[in-house]
Amino acid sequence: MLLSQSRFVAGVPIVYLASGLGFADALSGGPAADKGDGPILLVQPNAIPASTKTELARLRPGRIVILGGTAAVSTAVQIDAANYTSGTVTRVGGVDRYETSALLSANTFEPNVEVAYLATGANFADALAAGPITGGMAPVLLVKKDSIPTATALELTRLRPERIVILGGSAAIGPEVAAAAGNYTAGAVTRIGGADRFETAALLSADHFARDVSLVYLATGANYADALAAAPLG
Repeated sequence: MLLSQSRFVAGVPIVYLASGLGFADALSGGPAADKGDGPILLVQPNAIPASTKTELARLRPGRIVILGGTAAVSTAVQIDAANYTSGTVTRVGGVDRYETSALLSANTFEPNVEVAYLATGANFADALAAGPITGGMAPVLLVKKDSIPTATALELTRLRPERIVILGGSAAIGPEVAAAAGNYTAGAVTRIGGADRFETAALLSADHFARDVSLVYLATGANYADALAAAPLG
């Protein structure tokens, strides 16, 4: 809530609500929220916490989007969320984290994006580190270690990105995925990955940002919640 207060004023066009108890559905939410110029706020599976309600009442967003299926964020939360917007409350949720990621990209980005990022869906660190560097201009899509799920492949086919960047080392995303990714772009497939999540995040920063930036956010690499909420602040 405090991160949202530090960046967003009342009347934002959109707010994304994601479960604070699981990372998977919200991993691709950072780029979408950044593009939509709205925050990601965290909720419980069956209730909106008081602090989140306070921030929603302050923001009074044009619309609200729930991230994930009803097992992650219940219908009760979706109904309650309608009290905080004069617009729609919709849900982007697939049968699994990979389809949710693909659906969110499809709802946010037009074909022929400059770049698409591929991150493991088995952990949160690499996808979250990429959130601020996309500038709301590129999706982060989830893959398995050794394969590109069908939903992700279909979205890459629709997007036809100019290039693709693999996030993380080969222990997170194997060479099979890097090779297969070449089928979905006419450009290069490159990798940004360090020895661990901390080095990968540092390499992503070095690849994207020049020296003397005005602000740097530091978040724990041991959990996802803080970095998730900070992703749209980039």
